[in-house]
Amino acid sequence: HSLSGGLQAVAKNADYRFNDIYICGGQNVYEEAMLIADRLVITDVDAKVSLDGAKNLRYFPEIDLNIWHEMPGTIYGVTKDGFDYRISEYQRHITVPV
Repeated sequence: HSLSGGLQAVAKNADYRFNDIYICGGQNVYEEAMLIADRLVITDVDAKVSLDGAKNLRYFPEIDLNIWHEMPGTIYGVTKDGFDYRISEYQRHITVPV
């Protein structure tokens, strides 16, 4: 029911605790996860959708390039429905204590 609850469940499960954890969510979940993540794998799909009647639209948070840098190797493709997509990976900048 929460990001912290999900992470606690993963930590208790020996089958999963040493694997990558992928977060799917809404904007609030992404914002919270980005505070502790060391890597982002972002899929952008170039699709036009109708927003008629949409309320309280939320978006993926802005990726702060002072914190994250885009890794080489972006993947481009087309979905089976003909939408272009791009998969990009970002790595958190490593800070060295002074």
